[in-house]
Amino acid sequence: MKKAGYNALVIIGNSEGNERGYIRYLSDWRLFGGIAYIVFPLKEDPVLIMGLGAQAEWARELSAISDTRPVLDRNRALINVLKEKGLAKEHLGAVGWNRIMPHGDAMSVMNGLPSARFEDATTLMEDVMGVLSDEEITQAEETHNYVVRILERIAAGLKPGRTEREVMAEAIYEAAKHGCLDGMAHIGCGRTSKTMPGSDRQIQEDDIIKIFLEFAGPSGFSVELGGQFSFREPPEEQRRKFDTDVKAIKRAAEQMCPGAKVSDLCQIIKETFEQDGWKITGRRLWDFHGQGLHSQLPPRGLPDSEEILKANSMINIHPGILTEDGIGIAVTHNYIVTPDGGHALGNFLPEWRVLNP
Repeated sequence: MKKAGYNALVIIGNSEGNERGYIRYLSDWRLFGGIAYIVFPLKEDPVLIMGLGAQAEWARELSAISDTRPVLDRNRALINVLKEKGLAKEHLGAVGWNRIMPHGDAMSVMNGLPSARFEDATTLMEDVMGVLSDEEITQAEETHNYVVRILERIAAGLKPGRTEREVMAEAIYEAAKHGCLDGMAHIGCGRTSKTMPGSDRQIQEDDIIKIFLEFAGPSGFSVELGGQFSFREPPEEQRRKFDTDVKAIKRAAEQMCPGAKVSDLCQIIKETFEQDGWKITGRRLWDFHGQGLHSQLPPRGLPDSEEILKANSMINIHPGILTEDGIGIAVTHNYIVTPDGGHALGNFLPEWRVLNP
């Protein structure tokens, strides 16, 4: 903030998975609904502004920010706090302003503070959030281990004749048992990577089952994991595609050192697919992305990216390449960037699991 010339940050967050982390990072409050603001001055204590209701009452007791204010009009309260702190004419960094705050609310605040100079500071905040302390790495690994347990609960429940919804409901139960209250558990049984919330469709003995999990743990850190299952040995082509995905993840992870170029890691993944004989036809999504208190943070693994990896950042990797065959694979893993390459969270190893029907 000093280097950027900000006298304070105005931070906006809501309960969506890619937008709640700003508030959690500074207040340690799990925002489970609505929008909240934090005024974070350079030299004074911060203020957390929330709408009226039960959440704000709890936050007043449990938030790390002692000055938590439940209000009817958040915009008016924000204006008043900035005036109260002597910041009405200062240079202010706005975090989440362009992504989260409705246009009408932003205009209301700027019109109420005509002498303040607002500048987007979202990147500044995400650059700090994306580099984890040792304590935060431990918290992320705790979440990772919980998500592995959720995946194991699903594996135990997969049986022909059961509905997708029955199996995935057990996943949600397992998540809640460990305090993972925010996230998703999706299933797919087709040839592509597509997964969705469980339906009333009955699982069949010849299904190729793909599971995608993404949950935030009690500490707020998010983790993604994928699982691939069947009740008999899979077709050779699908097994080979799975093995290529795992190989590409391993090779890229080995090069996940501080200063590594995102584009170089994408090239490693691309070359792995080409060397294994797959004809690349396009891209479904990025090959990897940062993760933490947001479910997605920079960097994003795209071939034209000029970003570099930072030490102690958390990377979720899942090759996003499309190939001519159309086969989709559910495989993803989580790493911490270290001088020796990516350090995998937990003892999880991606594997195609053939279950007893």
